[in-house]
Amino acid sequence: GLQPVAARRGRMLRDTLTRMDRKAWISGCSGTELTPDERAFFADERPWGFILFGRNVESAGQLTALCASLQAFGDGPDLPIFIDQEGGLVRRLKDGLGFQPLPSAKDFNLLAPADKQAISHRARAFEKLKAALID
Repeated sequence: GLQPVAARRGRMLRDTLTRMDRKAWISGCSGTELTPDERAFFADERPWGFILFGRNVESAGQLTALCASLQAFGDGPDLPIFIDQEGGLVRRLKDGLGFQPLPSAKDFNLLAPADKQAISHRARAFEKLKAALID
């Protein structure tokens, strides 16, 4: 019930308070790997997390390496890394990278329940995102 959710929220609050030395902002980066200037900047400014865009994604292996580089600026493996992966036209993780194409939310809602379930089972993007260290 509610106990696990409350416990999770408590841990999140505790973790946030212990990282108060971080700046309260999320940063992007310029390309598929960090530049020396970005590394120095992130080391000094200590962003709370990162967001990735299409310019940051070249391949699954490269994405994993970039996320590992970004994680180095955290206090552990829980530094948030985000990516905008809505489906339809808004997809940073393209088919050629091994991710299943996802319909837009509007198109998904028009599908029959069986088709929605089939897409949900095929689209294991979440597992691949976690494997690439993206939250």
